[in-house]
Amino acid sequence: MILGVSHIVLGSTDAARDRALFESMDWQLRFEQHHLPVFAGKKPFLCTASEELSLVFLNAPSGTPLELIHYSEPSPSDLPAPLQVILPKGEWLDRAVDVRPSPLPGVSELWIEGLTSPLWVSEEAPRPSLIVHRVTDLAAASRFWEAGFGFRRSSLPPPVPDAVLLEFPSLMPQWRAGLLLLPVQESAPALLDGPGFRVLSMVSTQFEKDRERIFGKGGAKASTGTMEEEIGGKPMLLDLIQGPDGVMVEIFQTLR
Repeated sequence: MILGVSHIVLGSTDAARDRALFESMDWQLRFEQHHLPVFAGKKPFLCTASEELSLVFLNAPSGTPLELIHYSEPSPSDLPAPLQVILPKGEWLDRAVDVRPSPLPGVSELWIEGLTSPLWVSEEAPRPSLIVHRVTDLAAASRFWEAGFGFRRSSLPPPVPDAVLLEFPSLMPQWRAGLLLLPVQESAPALLDGPGFRVLSMVSTQFEKDRERIFGKGGAKASTGTMEEEIGGKPMLLDLIQGPDGVMVEIFQTLR
C-alpha cells in the first residue's frame, strides 16, 4: 500500500550552498549523507559517470519536504526536468535574479543563483502541496499515477484548461499532496543526476506488491531495481521507477 508523498528531489551542484539557502528561508535540516556509492542499477538513468552522491534532507516550513541530491560529476545544465512544486512566495523574491511568469495563474517563476531549477512561487502556496508533472500524454500519466500509485481525481477544477488535477488522500496530513498533470510539447529525459526537480518519493508498506502494481496497472517503463540502503539512519528497501515523460518515482519501505 502506498501511504503518501514523502518528499520531492532537486538536483544540486553544491549541496552545502543550497542547504544554506533553504535554511535561510526557514527550512529545517533533518539529515545529510555524503560519499554514498552510486547503485549500479542507477547507471542507465545517469547522464554522467558519477560514482558517488550526497544527499541533504530538509523539512519545509509547511508542505512537502525537499531532498537535495548532488552527484559527483556535473551534468548539463540545459536539460528539461519533469517536475515542479509550488512554494509560498515569502522572501524568495528578494533572492531572485530574474522573475518570469509561469504557466499557472498567480504563480511566478523565480530564478535563484546557483539552483539548477527556477522555483515556482505564489502568494499563498496550496495546502497540501501542489506538485506539477509536465506531460505529453495525459492518458498515460493519469494511468501511471492513478492506477499505479493511488492518486485520485480532485473535485476542484484544474487551474489551467486541459490539465488534470489529482490528489493523494493520505491518512497522514504530512504525506498528502496535489498533483497537476500539465500538458507540454516536449518530454523530459528520465535522469537521476540531471538538473531540476526529477524525482518524487512515496512511502510504501508492501514494497513488492506496490512495485508489481505500478508496473502491471500503472504502465511503468523500467526501474533501477531494488536497493537495500540505510538512509537517515533507517534501513530501507527502495526502487526508482520510470514513469511517463521523464518522471522518476522512488518508492521505499522502512524495514523494522
